[in-house]
Amino acid sequence: MYTAHTAVESITTDHRLLLPMLALASHSQRWITLMNPASLPSQAELKHAGIDPSRLRVIQSQGKYEVERYLEQACRAGTSSLVLAWTGKRLKPDQMSRLQEACRQGETLCMLMNTQGHAMHADRSVTEEQIELAL
Repeated sequence: MYTAHTAVESITTDHRLLLPMLALASHSQRWITLMNPASLPSQAELKHAGIDPSRLRVIQSQGKYEVERYLEQACRAGTSSLVLAWTGKRLKPDQMSRLQEACRQGETLCMLMNTQGHAMHADRSVTEEQIELAL
């Protein structure tokens, strides 16, 4: 068992830069959840990167309150090893606290991105080794 983290790093919207992280997460038997992604890699790109496309789940939220609710639920459920979310806005401190608790309960690594692809919250820096350990 590991300590779950809410973490972010600066990553561009170029989905090819996310593939190595998704490949690490794909070794888990749990989902990789992408919420409101800016773009999606093709099936061929996923397979070439060693990612099983059947383990990738995409959630598109509609309303501004759905994002926080779905994000918290995805992290709390414990069915995803990694949740990558493009929230489009900064989360308030109370929302971040609830999300952190949801990540701990679900043992889920969560990364929040803004719509330009850059990290919005610097709650904790995570190295590749820590991501590997978490997965």
